[in-house]
This record gives sequence, structure tokens and C-alpha cells, in this order.
Amino acid sequence: MIAEILRRLAATIPVMAVVAVAVFALLHVTPGDPAVIIAGDYATTDDIAASGSVRSCAATSGRRSSRGCRSRR
Repeated sequence: MIAEILRRLAATIPVMAVVAVAVFALLHVTPGDPAVIIAGDYATTDDIAASGSVRSCAATSGRRSSRGCRSRR
């Protein structure tokens, strides 16, 4: 029984890795800042800053690009 539990726990590690990579890839493929998308259409800049974004796009560059704040490549 312990062997079955360890086998199942070991099987979850690759599944979690695949899910993490898929979510990471989807976040980088979608346009815009994820914090802005999560906050919604009626969010203020304070709401966006509170949701995890370091700075809003308007505050860092003075304009919005189609890719959001992703200038660190």
C-alpha cells in the first residue's frame, strides 16, 4: 500500500510540471498584462497594482502597447 501511494505521488510530479509549463506559455502568448486581465474592465490602477502587477503600463511608459508591460526579453 505504501508503494502504491509513493508511485501515485511520483506520478503527480510530471503532471504538475506539464500544467505549470502550459499555464506559463499561455500567459506569455496572450496579449496584455495578466494583472490587468484578472482585475477586469472596470479596475482602477490601484486595483491593478494591488493584484500583483509591479507597475501599470501607463505609469512605466506613458503609453500602452499591444503586448502590455512585457519589455523584458
